[in-house]
Order: sequence, then C-alpha cells, then structure tokens
Amino acid sequence: MRIGKQARVDGTAEIGAGTRVAKHATVGREASIGEDVRVGKHVTVEAGARIEDGARIGKHATVRAGAYVGSGARIGKHATVRADARVRPEMRVGKHAEIRGGRLERTTCPEPSRRS
Repeated sequence: MRIGKQARVDGTAEIGAGTRVAKHATVGREASIGEDVRVGKHVTVEAGARIEDGARIGKHATVRAGAYVGSGARIGKHATVRADARVRPEMRVGKHAEIRGGRLERTTCPEPSRRS
C-alpha cells in the first residue's frame, strides 16, 4: 500500500495490499478499497464506499457514500459514482460520466465525441 503526499485516509478505512492512493486524494470513514487498486490524484472516496480489487479510479473522480465499484472496473477522470450506485466488475465508465442509483448494465460508457 502506498499513500501519496497530502492524501487523507480515515483511520477506519480499509485499504488492501498493493493499492496506491495518489496525492491529495481523500478516503472517508469505513470505506473499503481492495488490493491493487489505483486511486488517482484529487479523488474522493466517501464514507462506506466499496472498491473491489484491481479497480482504477481516474483523477478528480468521486465515489460517493455507499457506492460500489466492482473488481477491475475503470472510472474515468472527473466521473462520479453516486451514492448507492453499483458499477459491475470490469465495467468502463468514461470521463465526466455520472452513474446514479441502480446498476450500470452496459459494458462501456462511450466517451463524448469531440467536435472541431
């Protein structure tokens, strides 16, 4: 486990072996983060959120209280997983996406198209 400079991790949070929490990230009380997870810079993992093994959370993303991120899932930069939402294992969530309560059933949330 490696915790970056100025990251804040509550003493009641559980963080697995091989997990990296980048600088300026915040992990709330009773949050659970599995093994070999990457939590990007300026990420917020709120109280009671659960992130399974091998997941990747992009910079400036937010995992709200009670949310679940399955093993191997990828959450893009600036994305938000709302309270009580579930992201299934191996799912990909694009940057700036917002996942609300219930389950995300698609395997990929497409990135927005770029206009010239």
